[in-house]
Amino acid sequence: MVGGGLIVGGSWPLAARVDAPPYYYLGLAALVAAMIWGGVLAYRSWEEATEELDPATKDELLEAFRQAKLEGELDEKEFERVRRRIEDDERARVRRGAGDEG
Repeated sequence: MVGGGLIVGGSWPLAARVDAPPYYYLGLAALVAAMIWGGVLAYRSWEEATEELDPATKDELLEAFRQAKLEGELDEKEFERVRRRIEDDERARVRRGAGDEG
């Protein structure tokens, strides 16, 4: 058997004897580039989905409710109720923090 196949002891595998056209390599390069770009996009999406966000501060919350009051979404009574609630929660958080340290 001359030039044997892949299994029968030929010196080269069958695929090595086939010359690939240039567009094969262009397609392969495009596929590799697309896979790398897809990996980058997947990593960015994962990073954004798992990032830890800092909770809003008391001042940020009050500013958001002040803006809602100015836009007419809250009346004065409701704004005062929310403001007292935020300040009470802040005082309770400070007391708990002081109690944990002692």
